[in-house]
Amino acid sequence: MVREFSSSYAYPAFQAADPSYIRVRDISPVEGAKVAPIAAASSVALLPAIAEQAQCSLTTFHVGQGMCSVFHGSRTGYILDAGAGTPVRRKQYLAGLHDDGKPFVNELGPLVSELEEAAAILSHPDSDHWRLLDWDAAVLAKVRSVFLPAGEPALAFSAPAVKPKVVGVEDHVFNLNSRNWLDVRRSKPTASDKNGECLVTAVYCEGGRGLLPGDYVYERMAEDGNRAIVSMALDRFDAVVVPHHGDEASAAQVVAPRHPLQSKAFFSAGTHTGYGHPTPVSVASHRRRDFVVIDDHLCRDVLGKRLLP
Repeated sequence: MVREFSSSYAYPAFQAADPSYIRVRDISPVEGAKVAPIAAASSVALLPAIAEQAQCSLTTFHVGQGMCSVFHGSRTGYILDAGAGTPVRRKQYLAGLHDDGKPFVNELGPLVSELEEAAAILSHPDSDHWRLLDWDAAVLAKVRSVFLPAGEPALAFSAPAVKPKVVGVEDHVFNLNSRNWLDVRRSKPTASDKNGECLVTAVYCEGGRGLLPGDYVYERMAEDGNRAIVSMALDRFDAVVVPHHGDEASAAQVVAPRHPLQSKAFFSAGTHTGYGHPTPVSVASHRRRDFVVIDDHLCRDVLGKRLLP
């Protein structure tokens, strides 16, 4: 055990434990038991069952190098990815205070706390798409079910605190009411990898349409084996959370805006120097497609931006 000047640390997932800082001197591979893939649910009995009567909205959040949105009414909501990353950090999030003494602003927690019931739909099990469920015990407690792509393993979600909530999803429509629903589709990628084995979500909100593809870029959507995902790649949207944090690949085959110069392209990215997201080529490509670009990757608080309606 070493002091916190080490940059390496570990902590048990979904237990709200403080990290233990370590110095890594050597890594040796060890053969262990394989993590079983998440089976597809035979029913959707674990979905929130409260009928939503209020006007619904889609709010996405600046969370640094991660993704997080909430599709909700006044009583129920779906958290669509729940990740965060640099410059949003665990220590400051939990303390409610930045290192310079300024308050850490968290608009996600209060929104979720006001809901009677919630579920989380995660595009894929990379930690920058679920880390907030690990950091925030109150948000996790509010979440009744965590939906993940069926057929893929997810080691962290074997943790006892979250495993009973986990449900595998193929294709499914999640309704809030007759005007508001989510069309969630399980990918069939031409090449299997961690970003490609995913859930792609189209949001239908008070007459508007939004696209949340996680890290699955438009080009891959257009050639997917699931025809519903191909159809999404050809559709027009009022809002899109740009795939893979605005990497270079997300600049190709950008979907069409439903209302040019009004439809929004939200770049959910941070200041991680190794990634350099969002890339200038992706930002420029969405502007050329006549999207209104929303990019605040320097934001170090969790701030909401309403995308729909």
